[in-house]
Amino acid sequence: MSNLHLVTGYAGVEHVTSNDHGSLNAAIMGNGEFVLERGNQFAASIQSNNKVRVLDGDMLMQGRHIRLKENTYVDLNFDNGTQGYKRLDLIVVRYSKSSTTDVEEANLVVIKGTPSETSYNVPDKITGDILNESALENDTVLYRVKFDGLNIQPLEKVFETITTLETLEEDIQDTIDEMVEDAEERVSEAIGQLCTLTITTDERLIGLSITCTNGEDTFTKTVPDTKKVVFNLPSLGTWTVNNPVKQQTKSVVMQYYGEYNLELSGYTKLSAIIDFSKSNPDSMVTYADELEGFTKKSDAILSTPIFAALKNCVLNNGEVVKYLNKSNFSKYEDDTSSDITTLGNDVMLEIGKRLGYLIEWIDSNKLKVSVTDKPNDAAYKYDAFSLDSYNDCDKIYIGVYKGYASGNKVYSSSGKAPTVSQTITTFRSWCRARGDGYQQRTWGSVKLMQCLYILYTGNLNSQSAIGYGYVNSSHNAGVNTGGTNAYGFNSEVIKGTNPSYMTDQNHQVKCLGIEDFWGNYWEFVDGLHSGANRQILTCDIAANFNTSGSGYEDNGNGGVSADLGNYMSMVQGGSNAGFTPKTVSGSETTYLCDYAYLRVSCLAIFGGAWNNTGGAGAFRLDLSYADSLSGAGVACRLMFMHKETA
Repeated sequence: MSNLHLVTGYAGVEHVTSNDHGSLNAAIMGNGEFVLERGNQFAASIQSNNKVRVLDGDMLMQGRHIRLKENTYVDLNFDNGTQGYKRLDLIVVRYSKSSTTDVEEANLVVIKGTPSETSYNVPDKITGDILNESALENDTVLYRVKFDGLNIQPLEKVFETITTLETLEEDIQDTIDEMVEDAEERVSEAIGQLCTLTITTDERLIGLSITCTNGEDTFTKTVPDTKKVVFNLPSLGTWTVNNPVKQQTKSVVMQYYGEYNLELSGYTKLSAIIDFSKSNPDSMVTYADELEGFTKKSDAILSTPIFAALKNCVLNNGEVVKYLNKSNFSKYEDDTSSDITTLGNDVMLEIGKRLGYLIEWIDSNKLKVSVTDKPNDAAYKYDAFSLDSYNDCDKIYIGVYKGYASGNKVYSSSGKAPTVSQTITTFRSWCRARGDGYQQRTWGSVKLMQCLYILYTGNLNSQSAIGYGYVNSSHNAGVNTGGTNAYGFNSEVIKGTNPSYMTDQNHQVKCLGIEDFWGNYWEFVDGLHSGANRQILTCDIAANFNTSGSGYEDNGNGGVSADLGNYMSMVQGGSNAGFTPKTVSGSETTYLCDYAYLRVSCLAIFGGAWNNTGGAGAFRLDLSYADSLSGAGVACRLMFMHKETA
């Protein structure tokens, strides 16, 4: 007779028992008691204060396979709770075997606990060794069910669920994937220590997210208060960095492992370089910084944040009434008719954000001209925005028209004959009589507009780039204001319809929204004077302007030792002296193409008058008249300097 039990073998009689199956299950899955990952896994829900529903599932109890068929359930009833008492019941799966018939069965059973005023007492359950057939009963607890007074509490799951081999394989694969990903990240981090990109920003980007991208690799960081972000990048190649303020990107090409640096600004910086080793006024100017790659006189330039800050408007008592249609001042932007003839409704060019300019020599021949919308860059000049103290204004307004005086007050109004034959002192007084913030045209605003002109046109010959203006030598007087109302922002409308107007020297010109930027009448310039040795004397703050230049900053004479008077071929440069003359060996078609004078102890007039022909233009500047000048060809231009309220 065999001394082993061949369970899966033919023996001539029924010989495979439930215990045989249980032993096999236990040998494979272990001796424990647990729910299997199949079906609803004996999920339970409270139906009422004395009923719980248990859904289908499979389990092993010491090798015994117990099952509640799919899509079925068992409702278990509980005795009501007792007011003021706590009770803990158990939901168990109970195995039992008849001692007489050996019939085995399994049931979901409620074991009621003993009520207590203070605690939940766990009732006893049956524990027996059914695997080795040493007991007839055994309980596996599924849930604890608590009653607090009359109310049943949320069910507490007790059992464990054993995953299937399929799930286990997926979990193992997920773990492996996570380990691989973690290893790749660690490798990338290690490589990143060898490839570092440091991005320096300004205050406009603080708190915003900067992203570095190279193919599928993307890294994002928030700009801290230090305005510096460091990326450790995992690979060489071209990394693209976004600018969240300008909605632009910059690229950094990393060819070798090491440290790289990038400057990312939320502000705009437009630059042009003037090469005085050349004489052609167009080819002398090349674009640089953020203007590099732009087409001269293009709409794209006018769309940059700096030029977008230039808008024509009607201003009344320092407040904007409405903005004007740039193509036709007879209408507002909303296409309603404008009132630009009533005194007090001043037609102005608004520079709606604080702009700084920089005029600096980068070598003996090259002058760099830059404008930024950063409001407080120490390298830049903000005298155009300085009323009572340096850089104290958030925006300024420049009169579109030459000034018209009425009641000893100056206005910028259409259809008027510009007021002339007054001294610079009188005009200053009459402009200020309009109220706080009103001034006569300042040297700072002239330099700023000259810089903007260069950045827009890229051409030092303003009469060729925009139009000659009202400058014909046959003229005996100037014309009224408003002649350019329908010309467009830079005379583009009239150029398209009557291009001869821009060359016949009989029609006014409009440049960057300002009528008679040059020509028709001279205008006084406040804050600029020449010294006893032809030094360029300047004043930054409008409140400190005076007629003689007393107390003004001395910027030297640039080596000028004799009176100058001819077409300007070289400027003194620097943000203070600006486009004042240094040499005058040019012509109407070379270098700056405009006449200029520099003499001892003289005030400044700008732009040229009705009969100055090719000598007028954006750079026409005469420092050649005494402080007492009062002439029929010299007018003024109104300004308003706006200070942001606290």
